[in-house]
Parts: sequence; structure tokens; C-alpha cells
Amino acid sequence: MSHYTPADDRYLRRMYGRAPAAQIARHLKRSANSVHQRARKLGLSRASTNRAWSDADDAMLREHWPDVQAAAQALGRSPKSVKLHARRIGLPPIWRRESSGTPWTAAEDAIVRKHYDQDGAAGVQRLLPHRSRRAIETRNYALKRRTSAK
Repeated sequence: MSHYTPADDRYLRRMYGRAPAAQIARHLKRSANSVHQRARKLGLSRASTNRAWSDADDAMLREHWPDVQAAAQALGRSPKSVKLHARRIGLPPIWRRESSGTPWTAAEDAIVRKHYDQDGAAGVQRLLPHRSRRAIETRNYALKRRTSAK
């Protein structure tokens, strides 16, 4: 491939350590390995480009949470960095946020009772697309326990 242009180097200096190498590579139409090699040649390291989180960064993270990919892209940071900082500032873990969602209705319970044994979780999910398969499995188990306890 062609040599790095001054514009490529400016982009690399601005983004290296703030965005994943694969993302930088796609932008520059190069391989991630090429990006790492060029960064090394320019004296860049991911550790040296870490920057502190500002109040504006925290606000943007809260606005995008729990969409880690969108937050990472908007902030120019890695998804791992976004998840770690979210935990530091007290944002709810992604799994907990989903599990504390909408309570089950009597109508949804009736659908689970009627269709689960015949159609399984996947069949019920087609009828309740806003519920995950895992949530449907867990709800079916809870409903069966309730019925057998009576």
C-alpha cells in the first residue's frame, strides 16, 4: 500500500489510544497491524494517549448508556474504557438494567403458560418480541414453581 500521508499521520496522532486500532485502520483503509507499526514509528503509545474523563464526557456517557458501542464512538474511546468508567461513576451494569425492566403482565403470563411447552422459548419470543429468550425461560420456570406450590 502507499505511504502514510501527513493527513494520515495527523489522524493517527489524534485518534491512537482513543479509538480501537481496527476503527482507525478502517478509516485509513489499512490493516490494524499497519496502524500499530506506524504509531510506533511516530512514537505513539496507547498508554501515553490516555486522557482524563471530563464532566462533559461523563454526561455524554450517561446519555448513551447502556449502548456501549455508541458511547465509545461518540467519546472516541474503547468499549472497554467506556464500561470501566461507567462502573466507576455508578452507572448500572448492563445486565441489571435489562433485568429490572418492565414487569410481566397477566396477558404475557397467559401466553407463556399456553405456548411454552409446545413452542419453547423461541416460539414464545415470536409472540413477545420485547422479551429475551432467557427472560421467557426464567418466567416459565417461575410460573411452573408457583403452580406446583399451590
